[in-house]
Amino acid sequence: MPVLNIRNIGSTGVNSDIEPWDLPPDALSDGINYRLSANKLQSVGGTKPMAPPCGDTLGHINQSTDYSGNSTWVVCGTKNIKTYDGSSFRDIATSLRNSDPRFTNLDPTKWSSCRIGQVMFFNHPQLYPIYWVDGQGTNTPAQALNWKPGQTWNQKNYSCRVLRAHKNFLFALGMQEGPDEYRDKVWWSHPAEPDGIPYTWEPTWQDPSSIAGWVSLGRGGSIVGGESLRDSFVIYSEQAINIMDFTGDALMWRRRSVSSAAGLASQNALVEVQGIHYFISPGDIQTFDGNSISSIMHNRLRKRFASRMNVDALGNSWAAHNPAFTEIWFAVPEGTSEHPEIAYVFNYRDNNWSIRNLEREFKHAHFGVTPTVSSTSWNSMESSWDETRQGWMMSGDAPFSNNLLAVTDDEIHDIDVLNETFADDFQSAGGKVWNNNSFYSWNHSTNSNRSWDSIDPREGYAREPTIIRRTDLPIGGHELNTTITRIYPLVEGTAPIQIRVGSQQQAGGDIKWAGDYRTFIPGRDRKIDVRTTGEVHCYEIKSEGGSFFNLTGMDIEWSEAGAR
Repeated sequence: MPVLNIRNIGSTGVNSDIEPWDLPPDALSDGINYRLSANKLQSVGGTKPMAPPCGDTLGHINQSTDYSGNSTWVVCGTKNIKTYDGSSFRDIATSLRNSDPRFTNLDPTKWSSCRIGQVMFFNHPQLYPIYWVDGQGTNTPAQALNWKPGQTWNQKNYSCRVLRAHKNFLFALGMQEGPDEYRDKVWWSHPAEPDGIPYTWEPTWQDPSSIAGWVSLGRGGSIVGGESLRDSFVIYSEQAINIMDFTGDALMWRRRSVSSAAGLASQNALVEVQGIHYFISPGDIQTFDGNSISSIMHNRLRKRFASRMNVDALGNSWAAHNPAFTEIWFAVPEGTSEHPEIAYVFNYRDNNWSIRNLEREFKHAHFGVTPTVSSTSWNSMESSWDETRQGWMMSGDAPFSNNLLAVTDDEIHDIDVLNETFADDFQSAGGKVWNNNSFYSWNHSTNSNRSWDSIDPREGYAREPTIIRRTDLPIGGHELNTTITRIYPLVEGTAPIQIRVGSQQQAGGDIKWAGDYRTFIPGRDRKIDVRTTGEVHCYEIKSEGGSFFNLTGMDIEWSEAGAR
């Protein structure tokens, strides 16, 4: 009997906008919770609490690293700015909160942050810009940012929507100046000294020693956000993109309009990767290289993306760069969700898409280095160096772990847990494993010194299954009815997976599954016997209980309909 050999399965990613009968045999028509790595389709998913509850509703996360290489997570919420060093939280905004009643019930998703050297800057449109100097001791407090010597932004009664850094300048985007609101106004500071703050925001005509100033864009609606792009600073409005080029002359910055048709969905929905901006716009995900705007979703996922999003909550979407796997995660609220529970993941190295279930609503995410040293040694790491996501920054014999961190409610989570390390990491920390590595329970007696030992791991280590699907798969051509008799999955690992196979009588027709899911155990089973006949065929593969597997392809044994 002839055999259809499928290799590099899923290598083109999810292609929901292309009719499946037009896809090559190795393509998927749908799928969730998987990653393509080293020519393998790998099951992924799950969240892992990285810290105990912090006592505040969080909405923003970033990371600060001092010149000694010490990394600290920084989170912002309804009433706090807190640092987390891997063992405990510290409130760095106590004095600011005690002196300002507004610092009590803030929208946690409206925070923005940036850094110049060891100085981190925070902004909330209901407050004023704030700065914090890392590396000067654990008791360093956050302070109100100066407008000019002797006067803070708060005393000036000015605020802005978003604060961003470019070179040694700060850009305030969307201004509130006393009672007057200027949503299309951009104000830039005098450049800051190394590890310092700008000494003034007063424009040149009020302070001859200053090169600060402002400009109103005049069109495009409200400013939403901005980001550096090589030597320029790009400003994204609701319906416009403008570029600020540094000139060094009396005007300092030259503004040029790029587009009046594209816009940014959310202040956090923009990342820069290798000199290109990737951002969520209403109804699409696009790139901007400084000259042209392009859709990277068109004819692959754009229809699905646009039709499922919650348009009313699109302002809560976010994007995060995961450089360890050359991925960008675009998270959007869908259905009735207020915050993202789904991330569309773009691999810019391999130019493919996958979809991840975030399992709960996450308000913001950031890639960073775990502050504490991992218990993993370089010698014990199972993955090869070119595929690992462990960083080369290290202390002693152990590497730091790189994590894609997200905040929800009052917790910090790793939202890209590597499934193959779940059981090993948990047991080495004093945990106990049941039910094929699916559910865990914490051993308090051996782990009483850990700061997150009170977390219920059955919730914290929950993993939804990986599911991949292909429908309308022609074997022998659309004009020929064929019968599948056996499937030989090419699977690495030992955990069981679930497979079901079916057929359709015509392209786009109803699926008739040949029975329910069947369990396939790698290393024990070689094949699945099945008999299903149709013009085109379909299969569905899912992990059992969130188990881990690598799938490289499958061999499908078939014959013409009626042949035996």
